[in-house]
Amino acid sequence: MNKFLIFSLILGFSFVFLLLASPNAVLAEDQGANATVQADLNLSASPDPMLFGSLSPGASNTITTTLTPGTSDLSVTIGINNIGTLFEDNLMIGIAHNGTVVDQENSTVLVAAGTPKLVDYRLNVPIGTQSGDYSATITYTVSENI
Repeated sequence: MNKFLIFSLILGFSFVFLLLASPNAVLAEDQGANATVQADLNLSASPDPMLFGSLSPGASNTITTTLTPGTSDLSVTIGINNIGTLFEDNLMIGIAHNGTVVDQENSTVLVAAGTPKLVDYRLNVPIGTQSGDYSATITYTVSENI
């Protein structure tokens, strides 16, 4: 009986010691969390339309367009449609007022999120151009700049 009493006391003290030694014991459970962030591919160009006005052969006019992005960094490819008109080979694109003239087709501009970008368009009317109304469409193809 003494052995049983001693065993019970030791077991009891051990249990009390364990409780006192680890009062903040916690069972932990992990939970996963996922999210998908999509690029904001919004872009607005102004003025729209670009009005170059009445020009005589041999004259030119420059219009500055403001490209305003949304909340993502963008890569914007500028294309000119309706080729075969006055605008083919005569509309030059200058990026950010730095005077750089780039190829009119597939010019790419990087536009930082929330920061408008200025693009100059210069239309040169060659001598000998017939009078009349001319038009073209400028297309901005937008993707996320990664």
